[in-house]
Amino acid sequence: MTLPAPTSRLRPVALVAVAVIGLGMTGCANYDTLDPYQPAAGVQTDAAGVKVRNLMVVSDGGSMHLAGTVIANADDTLTKISGTALTESGDPAGGLTISPATSIKLPADKGVKLADSKMTVKGDVKPGGMTQISLQFGKASPLTMTVPVVDAKAHQINTPSATPSA
Repeated sequence: MTLPAPTSRLRPVALVAVAVIGLGMTGCANYDTLDPYQPAAGVQTDAAGVKVRNLMVVSDGGSMHLAGTVIANADDTLTKISGTALTESGDPAGGLTISPATSIKLPADKGVKLADSKMTVKGDVKPGGMTQISLQFGKASPLTMTVPVVDAKAHQINTPSATPSA
């Protein structure tokens, strides 16, 4: 009678041990990245003289509004906002009307919330879609970003009312 070699009996145990240790290590890994992380529905970008945080078009069912924060490094003015609706493939699908088109003062190092300006967005785009929004400034470099259209209810976003309350 011949006994099996000890390595053949240990092989299944070793495979199970390696699998358990391997699965355990994957949950503990810490992956660092140099890419900024945006823990919100909108997009962010930095350019010479200005930072934009959480920029998005918010749809509350009946209307759409522009939301996000703009921070200028020095006193500046947001002079113009324009936009284009995009198809699923990223091609232009028609212009957006963003109003009111008044300029917004940007004090140095203070975030200005675009939602406070109650800018409405009109065009052929729905929640889940994408737009291309361009911001022009008095001093800072212009910015153009691909911006999502989000559903206010799905993301629990408070939208500004069209008329002020009493």
